[in-house]
Amino acid sequence: MFSLNMRLKLDFLEHRLLLSPQLRTVRFFGNVRSEFTTLAFSLSYKVKGVNLQLQADNLLNNQFFVHQTLFPDFFISENSEVFNRFVRVGMEFKIN
Repeated sequence: MFSLNMRLKLDFLEHRLLLSPQLRTVRFFGNVRSEFTTLAFSLSYKVKGVNLQLQADNLLNNQFFVHQTLFPDFFISENSEVFNRFVRVGMEFKIN
């Protein structure tokens, strides 16, 4: 099995703008074979007590995680559904 989850956090404009891309991949080898890769990112901007957010996940639009098992006499293939591609927009603000 090989699993990799990478996230990078980048800040700009004196920590007011935060960009965070993410890559996740899982692969099984041997008599059990499967692979799954997804890409996501989030963006956040802070100004005067307001935090604006944009998040996107599953940018490759993977719909299934396919899990295959190979035996000498038979073959098993399972499809597990994953959450579809989505974009989320948000805003937070503080009331003093």
